[in-house]
Amino acid sequence: LNTISAVVRRDPTKARELIQHLSQFFRSNLKQNIEAVTLNDELAHVNAYLTIEKARFTDRLEVAIDIDSSLLQRKLPTFTLQPLVENAIKHGISNLLEGGVVRIYSQHEEQGQRIVVEDNAGSYIEPNQAHAGLGMQIVAKRLTNKFGHVSDLKIDVKTNQYTRMSFLIPNDDR
Repeated sequence: LNTISAVVRRDPTKARELIQHLSQFFRSNLKQNIEAVTLNDELAHVNAYLTIEKARFTDRLEVAIDIDSSLLQRKLPTFTLQPLVENAIKHGISNLLEGGVVRIYSQHEEQGQRIVVEDNAGSYIEPNQAHAGLGMQIVAKRLTNKFGHVSDLKIDVKTNQYTRMSFLIPNDDR
């Protein structure tokens, strides 16, 4: 809301657009009791969130999404991607003075399709540290409940280069 408040003064048209995205974001949050959504719905939720964050970070945040279109109707637990993207921004991009990039992409693996959220900061708090987020624990639990342990939420950090958070949508998803 602080971002929108600041934009209202300098660009009312942009502020209206941000309010529409915020509204879409909140509507998605109200669907929280739905256990599974399509990857396409999850990406729409993430895009609403990213539009607001881009207004906040202006030229410090670039986003690239490259998801195989054959995956868009696959089901996954509600609120799987947005917490990963939020962590990439909160623990990664917000620490950069310029050139922050968040990539969301898919990779084919023998057991299924891996969905990856990657930033170019490489400064995420390791999962075993005391400050590691409850959000990641919730995402991991939702993935395990939906797909079993094969989905395994992975976090790979190369300091000052990248953080990759990923999970597997198995070929034989339930």
